[in-house]
Amino acid sequence: MASHVEIIRNFINVNKLVPIERQAAKTAGKKTSSSYEGLYWWMKYGGMLVPHLHFEGNVYILNEVQWGSFSKSLVKDFQKKLARANSISFQNALDISNTIDGML
Repeated sequence: MASHVEIIRNFINVNKLVPIERQAAKTAGKKTSSSYEGLYWWMKYGGMLVPHLHFEGNVYILNEVQWGSFSKSLVKDFQKKLARANSISFQNALDISNTIDGML
């Protein structure tokens, strides 16, 4: 089973993603360069409210299709891990249940 680091590295390589400029990622409350029009840093929620990956000190923006593909790989990984679990704590059960209910 691949680690999250391997999943992210592989996704970046397969999709030939290019990191955004560091200054664009650090711009607080302002539009960034025209290449990333509409990209905002939303401090209330801790960062950018667009699909993105952090990897080796860089930030990679994903479009809707890329995010759909990436999130499918995460769901498959989660399914494998849950299938291997013999039991989980009550709190984990609540967290997982609330998360899944929020997705559907």
